Amino acid sequence: MVRTLLASLLIAGCGTPDAVTPKAAVDPLTFTWLVSSHEMGTKSSLSEEDALGTYGREVVIGAGYTTPWHGTCDQAKREQGKASLVEVTADVDISPAGRARVKQFGLQEKLVEYRLVCQYKASTLPLTIWLTGERAMTCFGGVCYLLSH
Repeated sequence: MVRTLLASLLIAGCGTPDAVTPKAAVDPLTFTWLVSSHEMGTKSSLSEEDALGTYGREVVIGAGYTTPWHGTCDQAKREQGKASLVEVTADVDISPAGRARVKQFGLQEKLVEYRLVCQYKASTLPLTIWLTGERAMTCFGGVCYLLSH
């Protein structure tokens, strides 16, 4: 009886346990990210109000990218590397207290760095974005914008 039931299930198209379809790899960068917070560098030419005005704005990454600061690029070349949170925040001159807030947001000390360079539109600025899981950061004009999706 068990064999008959198993045979019926196989004939009905359920397949065998070995017939599992592999899942496609998930691209950790391709999302519509939202600006959730920011940290100002000490030498930024932007005001606190300018940075606050970006909250809720989108950073869209797919084959290309669109950001409030870089413009739109339809096709981008990606370069991937590693970076440390200390180095990135030091480059923008974020205070130690600001770096601690970035860590509280969810970015870890070891970051995956992506540099996206527009292929066919030289006037679009390259985008550098750092990731830890579902949290990311990009910096522009002396401000680091904290992103989530």
